[in-house]
Amino acid sequence: MKKLFAAILTAALMGLGLVATTGSPASAACGYTACVPTTTVASTKASVKIGKKGKVKAAVVASGNAKPVGTVKIVVRGPQGYKKVTEVPFNGTAGPVQVKTGKLFKRGEYTVVVKFDGPANGIFDESSDKTSFLVR
Repeated sequence: MKKLFAAILTAALMGLGLVATTGSPASAACGYTACVPTTTVASTKASVKIGKKGKVKAAVVASGNAKPVGTVKIVVRGPQGYKKVTEVPFNGTAGPVQVKTGKLFKRGEYTVVVKFDGPANGIFDESSDKTSFLVR
């Protein structure tokens, strides 16, 4: 009932010119109605020896034969506030992106979040994936 009342009130205010709206959502990643969906896949080894570097691979694919272009942001978080953020240009024809962490000296679980963003006003939807690894 509340939603119905809110919709009627909004419609009335818009009709009177007292409320304005924009044509598209402010957070829209793709500026077109026929955006190309993407899928991001993050991968790592299950464990890394203490004192060694971890490796993170990020692959982005699009539906059909489209080759996504944009930026891949990789965020690795670990024990005691460890955080490493890497942004890499992504070109779908070059294959997956691979980055290394610094040497890891704290034992425990590290989480990895990989996010793909297409260029501003591009046709590719954003996508993301998560994974984790252990330092032993």
